[in-house]
Amino acid sequence: MMTILLWFYSERYKKRILSGNLAVAFMSAMVVIVVWLFEFFALRQQPGKFMTVYTQLGLISRVIMAYAVFAFILTLVREIIKDAEDVEGDAATDCRTLAVVLGIGYSRNLSMGLLIVTLLLTITGCWFLIETSRIVPAAWFLLFVIVPVIYLTYKVNRAGLKEHFHRIGNQLKLVMLSGILGLFVLSLYL
Repeated sequence: MMTILLWFYSERYKKRILSGNLAVAFMSAMVVIVVWLFEFFALRQQPGKFMTVYTQLGLISRVIMAYAVFAFILTLVREIIKDAEDVEGDAATDCRTLAVVLGIGYSRNLSMGLLIVTLLLTITGCWFLIETSRIVPAAWFLLFVIVPVIYLTYKVNRAGLKEHFHRIGNQLKLVMLSGILGLFVLSLYL
């Protein structure tokens, strides 16, 4: 399925407004989900290990889904930012990206809206972690995800030049890495 989606992306979606961005974001989220599915079915083949984690499967599934949503939204933001960075080249090659069709301002506003959604979801996740006495993972996400996303929201609001969007794109990669590393921190407290 992913191979077909990649083919459609390269042939059609990347030149259309938001469809290419959504396809890439969906594939990023699916990486998280597919890894969990493989792990889940591997556990089912080992009844002893499966029974050990059985009571935690609901929590683990919620964490995985939260990570999939995190991956989807931040990848979508990064794709929109990349399109804003490459607006001149995309316009010259007749790509109908969001930045080309609706402008940099619209791309910037949508990116900020998605970053605010990410903030709200991450704050909700941190609240849950604090309520369940998982203070260290909550502190990790506060310091290495929430604070940088607040900063990036501010930077996106002020961005206007290609260099600004390029830096924001690189900083988004660091936030994504921090989120992934946060899964390791969180696993120590599950």
